[in-house]
Amino acid sequence: EHIRKRHRYFLIDEFQDTNPLQAEIFFYLSSKNPKENWRECVPEAGTLFIVGDPKQSIYRFRNADVESFGNVKELFEKQNMLALTRNFRSGAKLCDYFNSVFKKMLLPGFEEIPKPEKTAGELQGIFTCSIDDEKKDPQKITEPMRIAEAIERLVNRDQYKIRTKDDAEPRKIKYSDIMIITSGKAKLKPIMKHLNEAGILTRVEGAVSFGKNKALRAIAGIYSAVADTNDIVALYGALTGGLIGSSNNDLLKYKEGGGILSLAKPLPDKNDCHDEDVIRVGKAMEKLKELCAKAVKLSPAAFFVTIMDDFKVYESIETNDLEVVYYALELLRDAERSGIAVTLKDGAAYLKKLCDETSDVERCLSLDDNRDAVHMANLHKVKGLEAPIVILAAASSFPSQIEKRIEYGSDRPQGYLFRLGKNNNGLKKGSYFKTEKLTDESNKEKEAGKEERKRLVYVAATRARNVLIINRIKKSPDDEKEPAKNKTQRSEWKTSVWKDLFEETLPDFFEIVKEFAAEAKINAETATAADLYKEAENTCVINKNRTAEDATYNVDNPSRLRLSSKAAGKENTNMAEGSDIDMSEEEQRQTDGVPAAVIGTMIHRLMEMLVSSKNRTDVNGAVEEIVKEYCPVGFSDGERKQLKKVLCEVAEKIRNGGYPQEKDSPDILGILLKADKVYCEVPFCYEESGEDGAPTVWSGVMDVVYRLDGEWHIVDYKTNADGGGLDDKYQNQLAVYAKAFKAITGKAAVPRIYHIDK
Repeated sequence: EHIRKRHRYFLIDEFQDTNPLQAEIFFYLSSKNPKENWRECVPEAGTLFIVGDPKQSIYRFRNADVESFGNVKELFEKQNMLALTRNFRSGAKLCDYFNSVFKKMLLPGFEEIPKPEKTAGELQGIFTCSIDDEKKDPQKITEPMRIAEAIERLVNRDQYKIRTKDDAEPRKIKYSDIMIITSGKAKLKPIMKHLNEAGILTRVEGAVSFGKNKALRAIAGIYSAVADTNDIVALYGALTGGLIGSSNNDLLKYKEGGGILSLAKPLPDKNDCHDEDVIRVGKAMEKLKELCAKAVKLSPAAFFVTIMDDFKVYESIETNDLEVVYYALELLRDAERSGIAVTLKDGAAYLKKLCDETSDVERCLSLDDNRDAVHMANLHKVKGLEAPIVILAAASSFPSQIEKRIEYGSDRPQGYLFRLGKNNNGLKKGSYFKTEKLTDESNKEKEAGKEERKRLVYVAATRARNVLIINRIKKSPDDEKEPAKNKTQRSEWKTSVWKDLFEETLPDFFEIVKEFAAEAKINAETATAADLYKEAENTCVINKNRTAEDATYNVDNPSRLRLSSKAAGKENTNMAEGSDIDMSEEEQRQTDGVPAAVIGTMIHRLMEMLVSSKNRTDVNGAVEEIVKEYCPVGFSDGERKQLKKVLCEVAEKIRNGGYPQEKDSPDILGILLKADKVYCEVPFCYEESGEDGAPTVWSGVMDVVYRLDGEWHIVDYKTNADGGGLDDKYQNQLAVYAKAFKAITGKAAVPRIYHIDK
């Protein structure tokens, strides 16, 4: 009921990957009168919109159940159901092939993929690629080598061109047009390693190995030591880590020479020892002490950046997986914004969780989504992705052992356990137990697994737009001597994930796509870390000296404008600094020990919820949610209780006529409920020409924009202690809002302040 009051419309994508419990929850949420049996629930018209394709149900190991999709589909057939009738991905040639192959594989009920119009001047087709079995003969051409050769034959050639949705005419193929898909993530590493050695850049979709990143581990080590100066273990890790690199013997000599291994105590004034190792440890300790002094003024994310700058991380540590370090920084920023990482100790704990591989972070950002690199992913990570050219690689078979079956009936789920495997570093080694009983259920699960494997192949193959290359590995002579399983006819090919895709008529890639001159290879630019740091210092990125820069534009926010002061007859020197309260007021004013800035932020959120819900929100529930979301870590129960009391009083006042205002009507909620259009928390960004030639880009957020009787109005909430003369005091800020609205919409708007006296 709480969620239904907040949210009325639900759109669930990839519904074929939900399990029955999730389906049950959404039917309860979208039904006006929920029944105990969710299958009897009738969603309100327009409240539930689901998108799904049973051919792409591939998460059985996460309890996704394709039968649940069918059951829900039957419920929708009683009301409304639409079928997609256009295909915006694969070309006509691939669609013909997919329809031919998958009609046989996915019977019954396979719906053909709609074909687009045929295009000319592009490379199109389905090819096989034959690979030698390197396990039997290491001298033969391996699969990674074969893939690299195939990529080089395609990229930057005048003979082979493609056209994606952004291209007016066919163009030469880039590395970023190619995706390699394997059956498991373990198969990606050897291919990626060889491609990188061959000068072919790659980027991987999937889990992020934070703990294996040397640079991140070194940063996290120093971060922990400074965050808790009493943690001797963390200090030891920082001193012996990749950025400082002292040995145990170095630390011992430093201590014997009178050095102090503690960041919580003063360092000795000098050390008479002339041993180079001892001197190096002493300098490292001084640098860490300097970092401690800086750290007290920094947020968790800012401290992370400071470590990177001060220690020139990439000058001493390899730069592989650069994205992982910056991804960790972005995650830390998110943790800071959400209140998870408030102190440096919080930040250290967050980074430790990442490095210990105990976080649930799955996907890594790319520093540049337009970077020209081959995209790599395992089968379970390719949903929603696509590429002009797809290579299906690592053609080993799927594991066949099954451990459990969950059967979702109309009453309640039934579970069957067939075996429990031992786990050794992620690999199954034998069994703790297994049973020969439950044969019928085991056979059902095996059959369900076979059907899902077909769907996995469907998902992988249909990522391709122009070209699909299917790798297959030749059997060695030793394999040929082995008896064929189940007395089936021997094949010259190893059992493969992709075996159902093979057709005898498919041409061999290397016979069709010919080799050309080697000069077409695209070489990636390289630079030494030392040179890059030198350039960064000269261009002011690291040394923070901005005087050498020539600004091409200025960035400003209305909240940072100087406040007008009637009493002084001139502009006040205090600035709002992004807050709704003058700095002087924010420092002085508190409500029973609770800072006004905290209350101001929460009141803004409360007003948004009251207005957005058209005064239908449950105030107590909203207040609980706001305090939980915005209350700083460390607030006592008494302070939290006071916050809730203040917010409830504000809601009561706003709902019953509002706060007295100097000029306008106090009943702001009544006005907004009568308005034709109301928009809360409206972000804006516009450019204004500057007198010095450099334009100013204004950006910010308007609290409320509404239209009443044909006129547009902008309202900015303020919670200042003194409510007098606020329209005059904030006239500069209001003027920017009016200009922004006019610049973006072409319409005039009347801006004003609404004072909430709390």
